[in-house]
Amino acid sequence: MFCVYDSSVLVQGQGVDIIHEVASSYIPVKGMMFSSIDHTFDFYCEYAKKAGFGARKGGSYMHGGVLKIKYFTFCKEGHKLAKIYDSKGDCNESSKPYYKRRKRPTIRCGCRAHVKLKSVDGEFFQVDNFVEGHNHRMVAESDVQFVRYGRKLTHVQEKAIYELSNMNLRPVKAFNLMRTQYGGFVKVGATKDDCKNFKQGLNCYIGEYDAEMIVQRLCAKKTFSSDYSFEYDVNDDRELIRMFWADETSKSNYLAFGYIISFDATFKTNK
Repeated sequence: MFCVYDSSVLVQGQGVDIIHEVASSYIPVKGMMFSSIDHTFDFYCEYAKKAGFGARKGGSYMHGGVLKIKYFTFCKEGHKLAKIYDSKGDCNESSKPYYKRRKRPTIRCGCRAHVKLKSVDGEFFQVDNFVEGHNHRMVAESDVQFVRYGRKLTHVQEKAIYELSNMNLRPVKAFNLMRTQYGGFVKVGATKDDCKNFKQGLNCYIGEYDAEMIVQRLCAKKTFSSDYSFEYDVNDDRELIRMFWADETSKSNYLAFGYIISFDATFKTNK
């Protein structure tokens, strides 16, 4: 539940502190030890998700090339000054002209909620300070899924997106299947854009090696199946132009029926 205050008292950067009640197992405590920065940030993001706000990585202090102090803050922490642009441009030859841009309101509210980490022997990190109070209302539980660091695809979900893509099901359809399976948008823990971004990143990782991967995979089958056949051809530019494979069952069916079914993978793709 939320602590209730008069909304007229809430002023950006000022006002009273709002503290959301969260289970003690999720709350950072001074003196708590962590093995890495990433582990600590994941813990703070989980706390932020339970409390109803977004977290981000803040400033840090380095000494001798070693990280000594690190801050994790609310995503709207601090203040961001608005930039002023001249629509006519600066006529001085020594400076570059500025042009009028669309005005966007700042999203910063000066919230001071944060956790401060201190390095211990350069290996472990200890919670040195924790500020729990906020000067703004929290995100509703039904909208936490849209908070940036509140969204995360699990390994099982990523594997499901990959396997469904092998069956020509796009990321949006994979998300809809997970939504139905888990019982709603909120239960998925991510959005459609997260699914599309993961698939896009996977394609970028594979790059131009998709043909090489399929050739290696089918060639590997010949090592443990003596009756498995696989042949392929490449052109002068080392591009895959055709391939053929057949297992023991396919060969038996051909000897029995004498028919071949061929699929054109480029049908209706304008290739």
